[in-house]
Amino acid sequence: MGKHKKAKPAPAAAPAAAATQHSADDYLARAVALLDQFQVEMAERFAERAVATDANHVVALETLAGIKLELAKPDEAQQVRGGSA
Repeated sequence: MGKHKKAKPAPAAAPAAAATQHSADDYLARAVALLDQFQVEMAERFAERAVATDANHVVALETLAGIKLELAKPDEAQQVRGGSA
């Protein structure tokens, strides 16, 4: 019988890391879906991720500001919109 080396499986971490990169649109879509389900606090988290991913995404900024207002956080909403109180 011959000696054969078994090929080692590729580490699972590398493909998983690449798969976790999402666009601002991905996060925004999730935020909107959560809003449709009245899960405003979770929607806030995803809208914040969208803005963190793309700070110039106008729809994400407006969505996050609206969510902040819905959660009675007018000062934070004003900051998101780039204005001063």
